[in-house]
Amino acid sequence: QKYKTYITQRMLEKGYLASNGVYMSTSHNLKMLKKYEEILDEIFFEISLCENGDLNIDYLLNYPVSTLPFGRVN
Repeated sequence: QKYKTYITQRMLEKGYLASNGVYMSTSHNLKMLKKYEEILDEIFFEISLCENGDLNIDYLLNYPVSTLPFGRVN
């Protein structure tokens, strides 16, 4: 959940409303997809640093960790 929150946070900083899923359409062109890929590569590199112990994800998060949606109550 922390990494999902981090991906959303960083993508918002870059002007993209995104999460841990990607949905493309025919209206997206190669230039748009390339830019998206470049930004995502930066984020994945930062996450790899967290996985290697070089960075702490808790210090990178500017917002509370996203929560899972509520389950069915009835």
